[in-house]
Amino acid sequence: MIADDEMGEAPGSTVRRLSELPGDPAPMLATGLAPWDYVVGGGFVQPSSILLLGGRGIGKSTYALSLACELARVAGRPALYGSAEMPAQHMRAYAARLGLSPAATDRIWIQESHEAADLLADIERTRPVAVVWDSIQRYQWHGAIGELELREVVRRAIAIGQRLGVVSLLLSQVTKDGAFLGPSGIAHDCDVVLRLAKMLDGALVIFCDDKNRFAPTPRSAVVRPAPETSA
Repeated sequence: MIADDEMGEAPGSTVRRLSELPGDPAPMLATGLAPWDYVVGGGFVQPSSILLLGGRGIGKSTYALSLACELARVAGRPALYGSAEMPAQHMRAYAARLGLSPAATDRIWIQESHEAADLLADIERTRPVAVVWDSIQRYQWHGAIGELELREVVRRAIAIGQRLGVVSLLLSQVTKDGAFLGPSGIAHDCDVVLRLAKMLDGALVIFCDDKNRFAPTPRSAVVRPAPETSA
């Protein structure tokens, strides 16, 4: 058996004692949007990557815009919305439908390139509190789209978010069965996986079925009334 005083760190070692690691929880931002805050565990952790799944027209873009605005307000820093799914002018229309104030929209930066490298560069420039990738399947990597490129886009999005302390909202298209559209390993790489579903009365349900590194699962919450839907 090796005594404690014999367990010195070797030169160049990257190991650390568990007892010596910081015990404070990661910074968390509560948006005030109660259903969303509850499902993710009380607020959005900085940094974290949230994969948001939902069918076309369910409201992913609209809700992501609301979340970005609230995160920017609480943090006092801008949020960056990557709109590869639709023209930036459409996002302005969504902001008007949500009744967002000029002060709220002034905190949101819109970027509409389909090339992931462009959005990554703008993240470096603006240092936002949150980034929306809408949607991740629409982003190209060096002009190409495919499973390998999608893996690289997600890997880069998560990495830059971790390095800069960003809340990364990765909006995802789904299959006809409601499953993630892409390699299954991508969902495993994210910190939180949320799924949106509509009730018969039009209200939205947010499900966190089994993947949340910051809170117990499963969790779910109902949003009433649902805003006008988007992509």
